[in-house]
Amino acid sequence: MSHVAVLRAILLYFCQIVACDAVAMGKEEAFEIVA
Repeated sequence: MSHVAVLRAILLYFCQIVACDAVAMGKEEAFEIVA
């Protein structure tokens, strides 16, 4: 596994956690955060 692949996996994992928190707070707020 290359260094870039590891960083990409960590980034995807982090984004999934942030997305879950955002959806828990409210989908409308989540869309504002993403945008």
